[in-house]
Amino acid sequence: MNRIARVASTLLVVCAGVAFGVVAMTGVVAAVVFPTVRDLGPVLPDHASYTGPHWSLVAGVVAEGVFRIGFVVVGVALFGALVGVLVLAVRRGARRLPVVRLGLVLVTLGLFLTHAGWLQPRMNEAASEYRDAAVAGDNDRASEAKSRFDSMHPTASRLIGATTIAALLLFVCSAWAATERGAWPARGGDGDDR
Repeated sequence: MNRIARVASTLLVVCAGVAFGVVAMTGVVAAVVFPTVRDLGPVLPDHASYTGPHWSLVAGVVAEGVFRIGFVVVGVALFGALVGVLVLAVRRGARRLPVVRLGLVLVTLGLFLTHAGWLQPRMNEAASEYRDAAVAGDNDRASEAKSRFDSMHPTASRLIGATTIAALLLFVCSAWAATERGAWPARGGDGDDR
């Protein structure tokens, strides 16, 4: 395998691993933050006239920040993975196209973009309206906005789970292909550019 293919293969493996790790950890952070903050039972003084659960406001702000950062990192990582697999697909002398890896990159990217580009903006809008209504003491509007957010949550959870699984499969498949094809020569190997 030539140097360009090695770099592309390494880029693909690293970016797939980063995407998997960050998507998985954003889900874990949300799963830990919400029950922890709920159990702490915070009361927000500037939301005194809001009669709903204050803990969901606090946990929501924290989780939204984690997701925003995670989306940037995962987006960059999946772009890097796409570049890596495309270089492998078009490199001169390729005997076999990386069809499975390309398919997994596209599936992972599609799931990610569905969540980050379509669902999450709608959820953020509902969360923002919920927070604004809660601080204003408009309990009915806050309840309606929270209900809208809550109705989207199961879809978001499924998308996070599916993206995590797709990114894991991409990582494993890419690492397997890289080691099997000699992208990373064994220690003490001649390291020739095949």
